[in-house]
This record gives sequence, C-alpha cells and structure tokens, in this order.
Amino acid sequence: MKTLKQQLSTAFKDSEYISEYVDYKYFLNNLDDDDLESLREDFMENYIWTTDIIYYSRAIEFLRNEDPWFQETFELLDSMWYWENLDKLNSEIMATTLLQARLTEEFDEIIDDLETDD
Repeated sequence: MKTLKQQLSTAFKDSEYISEYVDYKYFLNNLDDDDLESLREDFMENYIWTTDIIYYSRAIEFLRNEDPWFQETFELLDSMWYWENLDKLNSEIMATTLLQARLTEEFDEIIDDLETDD
C-alpha cells in the first residue's frame, strides 16, 4: 500500500492546476503529518491562498481560457463581497480568485479520494 506522501505525489502530478501552479514538491518534502485535516489547512493556507497570477497578459490568458465571459469569476467575487472594492478590481485579482477556486476544488477532490480510499 502506498504511503500518504506517495498518494499525494501521484495525485498532484496528475492534477490540472496544482501541478502547474503550486510548488507541491516542496510541500511533500516538508510533509510531517498524516492527519488529513491539518494537512488540508496547511496546504490551503500556505500554498493555495498564496498562489496568484501576476501580469496583465497572464491574467487575461488565464481568464480567456477558463472563464471567457467572467460568469464564474463574478460569482466568486460576489460571494466574497468584493463589490465594495470595485475600484481596486483588475484582471490579476479576477484571475487569481478563479485560480484559487480551481486549486481549492482540485485539492478537495484529492483529499476526498484519499478519505474514501481509507
């Protein structure tokens, strides 16, 4: 049977967003805990919520590929009450918000799969 670290490594390599945007190898090298809840908190806090898309061109490319009509992005921003700071809204914030949502969804699926395998 594979260890938790091996299972996560395989899942991260096979992932669409984590493999591209998160330094998951660093996370795995520093993984001490087999408790999925503390692992989840650490990954969310130190890897997902710190991941962002910078530069206008990269942000626009990400949004064009992921949400060309901005429908999902606006729903996410609305749920975060971002409209109060509309004057600060830009393509980088929009792309980062969507990327972090994608990373969270993907990571949650990985954790759910690990929990059901136990």
